[in-house]
Amino acid sequence: MKGKTNMAQAGALFRDFRKQCRIDQADLARYLGVHRATIGIWENDEPNLSSEQNRRLVAAGCNPLYFIGAAESPFINGSNADTVKENIVLKVPGSDLFGRIKRRQGHHAH
Repeated sequence: MKGKTNMAQAGALFRDFRKQCRIDQADLARYLGVHRATIGIWENDEPNLSSEQNRRLVAAGCNPLYFIGAAESPFINGSNADTVKENIVLKVPGSDLFGRIKRRQGHHAH
């Protein structure tokens, strides 16, 4: 296991995890039930996750202990960046991922 991290390191690990999974702040915020700005604050400081938010991350295949330096990997139960993204982005009610893809495809068709 890793050593304990400080607050700034925890925020950086949280941000790096999100980017590794290719999840934008808005989709992660929607999944965790917070405002997008909260994700930005957590990424620049210490993620202050509730027990329910930790439970949601675990359900998506993420190990929240990673953010505090108590685990080697941010993934659990055989998950990886792709499966976590699928669990967070594609299964979130109101996710606009498909709308963004459709808009991009329509934009390139001109």
